[in-house]
Formats: sequence, structure tokens, C-alpha cells
Amino acid sequence: LIAYLAWRHPRPMWVRLLPAVILIVTLLHFAIEGYRWQMIPLYSLTLILAVISLLKILTDVNWKPFASILTMGLVAIATALPVLLPIPRIPTPSGEYQIGTQIFELVDESRLELYSGKDEARRFMIQVWYPANVKPTDEQAPWMENAKIFAPAIATYIDLPSYFLDHLTLTKIPAYKNADVASTNEGFPIILFSHGWNGFNAQNAGQALELASRGYVVVGIQHTYGAVTTVFPDGTIAPNNPRAL
Repeated sequence: LIAYLAWRHPRPMWVRLLPAVILIVTLLHFAIEGYRWQMIPLYSLTLILAVISLLKILTDVNWKPFASILTMGLVAIATALPVLLPIPRIPTPSGEYQIGTQIFELVDESRLELYSGKDEARRFMIQVWYPANVKPTDEQAPWMENAKIFAPAIATYIDLPSYFLDHLTLTKIPAYKNADVASTNEGFPIILFSHGWNGFNAQNAGQALELASRGYVVVGIQHTYGAVTTVFPDGTIAPNNPRAL
């Protein structure tokens, strides 16, 4: 069969099978990195070219003009979207310290929550960035925890489709989760970061990381019901509540 196909088609078989290989690579991309809506034109192009390649092998129809026009259009779109809306990159800090980060839930038993509609204590989340002794086994931290919940909330707040910022889930920062605090005889000064209305505690992570690399501990407070959304470790979600303003 291979000899027969090679006789009918002047191109080597491995060239005609390249679209199928690219299709497999795309499936690996789904498994490793995950889906990105900006890549939909590229996904479509990969699938269409794989089908056309198969049809060229099995039929005598000349698909080349159609494939060429389709390829040019989809490649232009597929290239433009990831370039215009790339995965954000946090600049590498310039200080001498490596950086760790930890997230904590704090509960104030002396106050009742005013905006949940429930009889419960006030609770809120904080994230801390600090000078660290990073081990090879430490895991690199994402820009924001629970980004699959935060990204749609941020997009909706700025009047974009809810899926528009889904690629934020892929953003990593130059810090490591729960790394050991760097040794010091004098301690590190502490800076509190308080986000604005409908913000979130990691919105200025670039500045927090730069400060931590220079020997500061930065504590970012997540204002429950004042943030764009808040996600607690037990899965409870506290959306922004206009009454809190």
C-alpha cells in the first residue's frame, strides 16, 4: 500500500503525514499547557490540514488551491491573536534574594461579616511574598491562585467576554510556593499592599516580587467583598458586593 501511494504521489510519504504529526503535537499541547481560545484558528488549521492531507492520500482531487488559501488566512489570524494577547510575563526581580510566597486565610472572631448575609465571623485572605531559600523541589507559583475563577471575574468587570482572559491561568511568577524564609539576623521590614475597589491581592505582584528580592516581606490583603472576587480554601466564593463600597 505504501509503495502504491508513493507511486501515485510525488511527495515523500513523511511529508504528507506531517499534518497528522502536527495534530498529535496539538493534542499534547492540550494535555501539557491547556486550551487557549486565542489558538482556535491554529487548532482549526491543524485539523483541516490533517483532513486535507488524508484526502490527498486517498483521492485524486486537487485540494492544493483550497488548502493554500485557507492556510494563509488562518495562519495570519492564528499568529495575530497570540501576539496581541500573549500570556503575561512578570519581570524577573533584580534583587539578591530568591522569593517565596504563601497564602493564608485569616479569621477575625471579634467581628461579624457585614456583607455575606450570614451569621459568621469576618474572614479574609492574604498573600505574602518574602526573601526565600529555594530548594530544587520547590514548586513555581502561579501569578494568581484560582485563576480559573479570577480570570472570568476580571474579564466581566471590564466588560469583556468571560473567556477573554482565560490565558491568565498559564502565567507563572519568579517565586516558589511555601519556600523556606531566608535566614536573617536582623529580620525583614514588612510592607502592606492594599488593592483598590474590584482589585485583588496579586494585581501588583511584579512590584511585590521586586521588593521581596531586595529584602522586604510584602503582605497583600484580599478585601473580602471589596475585591473582584475572593476564593477561600474551603471553596467558598465571595463575589464583589457593591454595598461594601
